[in-house]
Amino acid sequence: MKDLNDEGEKMGEGNWNESDLWQREAEENGLQTEPELQNAVQSPKQIRKTCRREVRRVCNVLGWALAFFSVMAVLVSILLEVAGNVWADGGVISTFLNWMVNAAWYEDGGSTLVIYALVLPFVFLILRLVPEERAEKMKISFLQFCMFFILAQGFGTIFNLLGNAINDAVAASSGGDASAMNPVNEMLDSLSPVMILYVGFLGPIIEEYIFRWKLLNRLRRFGDKAAITYTALMFGLMHGNVTQFLYAAVIGVVLGYVAVKTGRMRYNCLLHILINSWSLVIAMLGTQDTLLPLFITFLMTGFMGCTIIGAFVLLIFNFRKIRLSDGAIPEGVKFRNICGAMYGNLGTVAFILVSLITMAFFLSR
Repeated sequence: MKDLNDEGEKMGEGNWNESDLWQREAEENGLQTEPELQNAVQSPKQIRKTCRREVRRVCNVLGWALAFFSVMAVLVSILLEVAGNVWADGGVISTFLNWMVNAAWYEDGGSTLVIYALVLPFVFLILRLVPEERAEKMKISFLQFCMFFILAQGFGTIFNLLGNAINDAVAASSGGDASAMNPVNEMLDSLSPVMILYVGFLGPIIEEYIFRWKLLNRLRRFGDKAAITYTALMFGLMHGNVTQFLYAAVIGVVLGYVAVKTGRMRYNCLLHILINSWSLVIAMLGTQDTLLPLFITFLMTGFMGCTIIGAFVLLIFNFRKIRLSDGAIPEGVKFRNICGAMYGNLGTVAFILVSLITMAFFLSR
């Protein structure tokens, strides 16, 4: 991690700077556009206000894009089901839809891939309203890769257990089914080839492309801390249930750190694939009707314990080495000055509300 942190100051520098801020401020308020003149008359308070306005504008677009995806994913799923089972005029389209929505591959994870294909292009169009900035590319060693995996798996396990404990507490008080509160349990019960392909390979790649590429690269100019925390929180909320929210959010922090330090999608995709594949392996071996599940449970418990201990050890010994770029925000503007603007905008609030409604639905099951 030391090699990564030594390069921290070089990463995340975009073309969004004070001159851009003053240019935008001047255009909106009819002021002169010379950056030097604006710097001469702007007080520190005005600089922070202008910076917060830009942060709020960008995060508003990102929030609306995510809210659009969440809502449209549900609507498209319903429309496909209705069209496939109700619309039966004998035509080519209705026949194809009827075959698709009733096919085993569609019910076993293929529906999510179809929704991605139909909705994501429009999400990417919305995101084009905000410029994208890419990081300088760096390589990491195999040892560093393993360290990041241990961090993600270890802290992910802790928060996964916490999420399950919350589900158990809610189920005990309401008489609900704790297992049904986490839709991942239903997914892992259906270990079809399509489900394995989606959970273990395609899903991680698509999610990393959305959150650690399309979203994170649009926040880098506000600093690594802003980019990592915002995308991690949104990544957790997108999963729509308490267990996965906590689990995905903490993993998203690690994956976000890898993204800002390396600028390479392949590391993020490989880490995400390994994390998801571990869950698949446990689920597949646990369904064997032999003494193997007991042995697997023993191994799984040992592995979980080792990753938790390893994650804490790595964090303790490397925490002071972490270096996060401030991006291109004006001097004197801190993360705490823009944090409220990141989440206090209509788009982000709308997405959070949609996600909370989804969480409430699963908790009521």
